[in-house]
Amino acid sequence: MNLRNNKGMTGIDISISIIIILLFIPTTFGIVYNIQKNNNAIVRESVALKIATDILETAKVLNYQDVSLTANSLFVTQLSNRYRLVNLAGGEFSYTGEKNEQYKIILNIENYVPTGREEFDFVKKLKVTINYPVGNKNKTVEISTVVKNT
Repeated sequence: MNLRNNKGMTGIDISISIIIILLFIPTTFGIVYNIQKNNNAIVRESVALKIATDILETAKVLNYQDVSLTANSLFVTQLSNRYRLVNLAGGEFSYTGEKNEQYKIILNIENYVPTGREEFDFVKKLKVTINYPVGNKNKTVEISTVVKNT
C-alpha cells in the first residue's frame, strides 16, 4: 500500500485550512481595532495637553494684571484668537480639532489673597480643565499653575 499519495488536497485538508483561517481573521481584526482605538485616545489626550500647555504658557508670558477673565483683558483676547469663546463668565472656550473632534476648555482664575486685602494680591492660581469625548466616555485633563506678580 502506498501511503504517499500526492494527487491533491482532500476535503479534510481544505476544511482544516478554512477553520484555521476563520479563527485568525477575527483575532487579527480585533487586534487592529484595539490598536486604532488606543491610538485615537492617545492622540486626543495629547491634543488636550497641548491646549492646556498653550493656555498656561500664554498666561505666564503676560503681565500679572492682564491675566483675568474680563471682556477686555489681553489674556481673553489672545485666547479668543485661538479658541472659540463660549461663556466668558464661566471661563468656557471650545476648540475643534483637525478631524472635527470637540474639546471643551474651562478656565478658573483665583486670586490668592490670604489676608483679604487687595494690596497683598501677588499670586493667581490658574486652573485649566479640558473635557473631550473618546468613544462613549468623557475624559478630562486638568492642569494648574500659579502666576506671580513681579
